[in-house]
Amino acid sequence: MTADPAFFEDSYHRLLEPFHPEEEARHEVAALREILGLAQADRVLDVGCGWGRHLRLLHEAGHHVVGVDLSYPLLRRARDNGGAGSLLVVADMRRLPARERSFDAVINLATSLGLFLEDADAATALTEMGRVLRPGGRLLVEGMNGDDAIAGFAERDGWTLDDGTEVRVRRRLDRGGRISHEVLRWEGPGGAGEKRHSLRLRGPAELEALVAAAGLTLYGLHGGWSMEPVGPESERLILTAGR
Repeated sequence: MTADPAFFEDSYHRLLEPFHPEEEARHEVAALREILGLAQADRVLDVGCGWGRHLRLLHEAGHHVVGVDLSYPLLRRARDNGGAGSLLVVADMRRLPARERSFDAVINLATSLGLFLEDADAATALTEMGRVLRPGGRLLVEGMNGDDAIAGFAERDGWTLDDGTEVRVRRRLDRGGRISHEVLRWEGPGGAGEKRHSLRLRGPAELEALVAAAGLTLYGLHGGWSMEPVGPESERLILTAGR
């Protein structure tokens, strides 16, 4: 089971975009280029690219970039936000529309792998990412550390947008405490609405098992963009792998 593509449309962008300023994207792109050892003309596939926070920056750095996402509205925003220099494709990451061994690097950021609640689906997506990597190419997967998220699980959350819109979130854990079901509601000058989705919270052990199931070689698993070791306080995970 995966998230409904309708979840990721314009209101999703409006509610979540304030949490992802351009400075964050610049830091992440600089870090991933160093981690992956990217050469200027390398071909990069951004799987689950969303509204293209990293696409323009990678293109400006000289890379040939392709962005794949299941959401047409978010890809439209990616194009309007400077991603027109990249090829943008609507596709499921379990069936990537790309030739085998056609990319030097593949990136999958912001816990988008967690949208696959079943390990078999997540392993299929990783297998596809490995399929399109050239020999010697690298895959980088980034997201929240599920172990840390569960330890500090917040059943309620909320924030206020610049226009006064009030956003409220309620969550509950299910299936052995590894799946977070979330209800997001908002109300303000632009109207009111509600969204629901679920996310599989995977820690280091689960990610390592997925890499093995996908037939990939694990190169490293770290607790942040500085490639520090994973520890009990690590909020993020950075995984690198290859064929």
